[in-house]
Amino acid sequence: MIKKKIKDIGTVYSGATPKTNTDEYWNGNIAWVTPKEINQLDTKYLKSTERNITERGFKSCSATMLPKGSILFTSRAPIGLVAIADIDVCTNQGFKSIVLNNKYSSLYVYYYLKNQYRQLNNLGTGTTFKELSKSAFEKFEIPFPEKLVDQIRIGEVLSKTENLIKQRKESIDLLDKFLRSTFLDMFGDPLLNNKRWEKLTFDDFFKIEDGDRGKNYPSQNELVNEGVLFLNTSNFKKNELKFDKTNFITLDK
Repeated sequence: MIKKKIKDIGTVYSGATPKTNTDEYWNGNIAWVTPKEINQLDTKYLKSTERNITERGFKSCSATMLPKGSILFTSRAPIGLVAIADIDVCTNQGFKSIVLNNKYSSLYVYYYLKNQYRQLNNLGTGTTFKELSKSAFEKFEIPFPEKLVDQIRIGEVLSKTENLIKQRKESIDLLDKFLRSTFLDMFGDPLLNNKRWEKLTFDDFFKIEDGDRGKNYPSQNELVNEGVLFLNTSNFKKNELKFDKTNFITLDK
């Protein structure tokens, strides 16, 4: 692996926004994207945008036309969202986008930046909201295989893996919905009790008793290394029973 700074693998561009109160700058045929849209993507590729700007709007600000295959990286509100442009597009000022040189795979860079979300977010500065500067982003290093073909292969493997995970989650969600539907069909809504089931209480199934907090409560020197498991409130955390710190007492106690 060879580490390369982002400024050495392509050119980094910031975005800009035409004046929003000038109608002739908007509703044109130039795609223009905001971080909000990247956050809403359910795929790694940006194929369309919610708003377009006109040629006059484009020329009125410092926006840059990014070619298909560019890496779109949000540098504020929030830092760290990433996508691959599947169209020619320009961005607002919430991006630091990379137009890659031919020796580097957009898919490989996409997955590496996505995996380094926390590290990149920590590079942000600011009081009102954090922002990642162009200079800090350009200095960020990415390890690359020496051959482009290996970058492409790694990116494809990661993409296939991500798709399989997505399909598995979708299958689990569908199964969960099916189980819920089946339960309601068989037993009805537990709150409404529209099937008119007999209502029972815990006392019908369990014997519930309080622990001893009086004079018979074991002292520290009465605890032993093995015997009857003795639980207290420290063993119950966030609706779970924890056994990392357990005590024991003898049967006599």
